[in-house]
Amino acid sequence: ASFQADPNTFARADAKSKARKIREEEQALEREYEQRQKRMDRRMEGAARDKVTLFVVLVSVAVSLFSIAAVSRKESGGPMGTPEEVVSHLSFSDPLSTLVGNGFPWWEPWRIITPVFLHFGTIHLLFNMLMLISLGAKVERALGPTRYGLLLVYLAVVSNLTQGLMVPGSLFGGMSGVVYGIFAFSWMQMSRAPGRGLAIDGLTAILMMGWFFAGFLNAVGGVSMANHAHAGGLLAGLLAGYLWTE
Repeated sequence: ASFQADPNTFARADAKSKARKIREEEQALEREYEQRQKRMDRRMEGAARDKVTLFVVLVSVAVSLFSIAAVSRKESGGPMGTPEEVVSHLSFSDPLSTLVGNGFPWWEPWRIITPVFLHFGTIHLLFNMLMLISLGAKVERALGPTRYGLLLVYLAVVSNLTQGLMVPGSLFGGMSGVVYGIFAFSWMQMSRAPGRGLAIDGLTAILMMGWFFAGFLNAVGGVSMANHAHAGGLLAGLLAGYLWTE
């Protein structure tokens, strides 16, 4: 009876205002949830697209645990063990071999690729993995996992062969040569295949090339670097980027 007599009383108007506010808050929460869900979906889709990059990162980290341990044990005078055996089996030329000159055993072809997974320091590993994720994931999305995987194998082979043949018997490792190849490939693709959307920003170019020349000029405080692997990967990436048009 009260409502029929005066449906627009202050109490009911106030309730209507509160109800509207509640609905607006609920709608805002729903929009925020939808945005979070979309962001999560994009991350999951990105992880699915970048499966080759993720696989390479996981293998590199797993293998590098042994190579970094081998360096630590050598510095502390520890006994030979599993870490040294892993490095021995995956390096370009076997550091434990008694062969004269310790040359490359051509009957073990996996050694042309596996040195890229060896890292002998935590900083070296982190830097290479961050650059691989930053540059490689974009290339994987542009080319697809199969062609991107073939590109990585090609870059690994060329960079390892360049270092191993230019400096025979040396112990080297790391994803740096491959990273330089991806960098050069992306840089060349900006003009050769712009539709792929690959690009290199100025800061990345300065960082990569500055480190490249610093290595050859021995301006990195005595840090041992596989400079020939960097050069081999860079040239291989430029060639692939020039030839691999749309």
